[in-house]
Amino acid sequence: MMTATVSFAQTVQDEMIEIGKQKVTGYSVAIPHLTPSIVKEALNKRFVKVAGMKSSKESGFTAYLNQQFADFGTKNLDIYYKVVEEGKRNLKTTKLYFVVSKGNFNIINESEDAEMIPKVKKFLSGVPKYALEYKTSNEIIERNNNITRLNEEREELVAEKDALQKEINAIDLKIKEKDGDVIKEQEALKALKELLNPGSTSVEKLEVVPTTEKK
Repeated sequence: MMTATVSFAQTVQDEMIEIGKQKVTGYSVAIPHLTPSIVKEALNKRFVKVAGMKSSKESGFTAYLNQQFADFGTKNLDIYYKVVEEGKRNLKTTKLYFVVSKGNFNIINESEDAEMIPKVKKFLSGVPKYALEYKTSNEIIERNNNITRLNEEREELVAEKDALQKEINAIDLKIKEKDGDVIKEQEALKALKELLNPGSTSVEKLEVVPTTEKK
């Protein structure tokens, strides 16, 4: 069996990212093997369902404002991200843009947040793998559901077949009964023919003498 492998050695890039009318320092990660919708769903699960954070919208970005995210430490932060598809035709790729602020677009920086930035980059470098695992888990659930549904449909067909087989068996029995009735009638016919012309089984060869009426 051939197994597809995916490389997760995606480099986190420093980027100047525009949010609203401001350009701020942030990060980007290219995720060429997954669609934007899958990456968005995976991130939503990570932030909302796992971390219990509440999201809002900010200039086309998903935002988690004034909240703690354990992967980055214990400080309340503003986290912004956007997932888009870039490129043309067969060269399209999914790209994640990510910004972390300490509030009021006070963006984290090397001089003040030297311990936090590696944590942010480590998180971002793990997003492609996390998103693929999310996609694969959903596909496993879907396949299991499909197997359950197909087995149920198969059982319905088996039950339908069994019901039809019972009808066929009943019809076969009636056919056998009719075959027996035909044989009985044939034997009775043969006996009648023997009475009219012993040794002959053909009624057509008998000469029947008409009766004479008395005057």
